Amino acid sequence: MTEPLHSDPIAVILARMEVKLDNALEQQKEHKSLLDKHGATLEVHGTRLTRLETAREGDGEHAQQNVSSRAVFWTAVGAVVAIVALVITLLISYHGGG
Repeated sequence: MTEPLHSDPIAVILARMEVKLDNALEQQKEHKSLLDKHGATLEVHGTRLTRLETAREGDGEHAQQNVSSRAVFWTAVGAVVAIVALVITLLISYHGGG
């Protein structure tokens, strides 16, 4: 007959702790890898947002300039029409009254 193995309880506890520590370190590596991946993705998205915001700011200023140019054009057209109407009214009144 063989005698039952008597193992040291402290050694068993230490072995279990070592396995748990190894598992925890492996999970930490996986989490670090995932966090690094997410960090890179966030950096790419931040760069894209900055580009879009910059492009939209430039477009907004350009659109505002177009509206301003149109307003100046139509104001000039209205002024020319008003001057022509005034001249025609003065000519009719001058020649019609005499």
